[in-house]
Amino acid sequence: DRAYLLSSLNQPVSSLGKYKKAAIATYETIVKNFPDAENIPTVLLQLGTLYTTIPADTDEERAANAKSASKYFDALAKDHPDSEQAKNALFLQGKALMELGARNEAIAKFKEMITSPGGKFSAFQLQSAAKELFAAKEWALAEQGYAAAWAKTGDDDKALRASISIGRAEILFAQGKFTDAAAALDEFIKENPKSGRIVEADEMLCRACVQATLDEKDQKEREKLFGRAIKAARALRAYKRDARGELQVQLQIGSIIEAQAKVEAKFGDEARATKYRRDAANHYQTQVISADRRNADIRPELEKIFARYVQALVAMETYTDGSAVWADVRDTCGEYLELFPTGAHLSDVRQALSEANIHIATSGGEAAGTGSSISSILSDDSGDDIVYEVDESSEN
Repeated sequence: DRAYLLSSLNQPVSSLGKYKKAAIATYETIVKNFPDAENIPTVLLQLGTLYTTIPADTDEERAANAKSASKYFDALAKDHPDSEQAKNALFLQGKALMELGARNEAIAKFKEMITSPGGKFSAFQLQSAAKELFAAKEWALAEQGYAAAWAKTGDDDKALRASISIGRAEILFAQGKFTDAAAALDEFIKENPKSGRIVEADEMLCRACVQATLDEKDQKEREKLFGRAIKAARALRAYKRDARGELQVQLQIGSIIEAQAKVEAKFGDEARATKYRRDAANHYQTQVISADRRNADIRPELEKIFARYVQALVAMETYTDGSAVWADVRDTCGEYLELFPTGAHLSDVRQALSEANIHIATSGGEAAGTGSSISSILSDDSGDDIVYEVDESSEN
């Protein structure tokens, strides 16, 4: 009891090392004096855990702590293999080694768990090992861990199966297998419509579909992938029902359309690229016009919408009738500067305003745009979105 209480003390922070060392000394006294006690497995587990978390000032101390932790974890696994504590020992040992920087040794422990004959580890333990391997970018071993965990689950383990399913999708995404990741995420969303990770899955599906277009040479297949991305973004409306959430969704959709323009330009289809640039501008203009500027909650998203609209107009250069966009760029920049005088996008907006003024001056006058300027439509009552960056390098 004394050792447990010492290990549980967490204030003051400056004394944590002292408390843990005192707890270790007490536990080690128990191991020495009562080696056959019924609760020795718990004591060994506590000792291994404490040695992994005790503060160390030097690499030598950290190495010594790791060695001591391994000694107690190994004793637990060897001398008490059937105890409940031993079932967690290998995982805790691997996690501790990873935290201490002993990456190769940690991976060896997780691999031992996953490939252990007889299957003594639970589905949850195997999944936990797979997560650690995923964080260490050991993709093949992580996938093997998830497969082993899945094999141990039953139809009643819905939450665990859902977590394993999206974990597999994350591995595919991390490896750049975006088409396969999208298929895995489609399956996850279909099978787990009420999962607590459904928002995460929809957002990852957006990114996977967009990234998959970068290597897709078939234009119709690219269009399908972008369509799936937009569908996934719109599905988020069910979980983002307030005005701010709606703008976040619209920002995400706008990002997808902008990515579509860049990808089509990459594949040499300038006509489609131009169309999508105009679609992006129209999309952002709609949000600028319809948003309630008096709603303080949406200001962060509204500012991004304005900045995106400005950049979309600049990228578009002309409207479908051939008229220039620069008057509307100028007016929209002016509105941004008035609404967000200390905004995060001031530099980009001022640069766009300067470019617009140069074009207007050199074109010989104050030629208006198409009449679609938001300033001519609006009255005087006037978290973080995902941005898809398209890497156009030949290596992608």
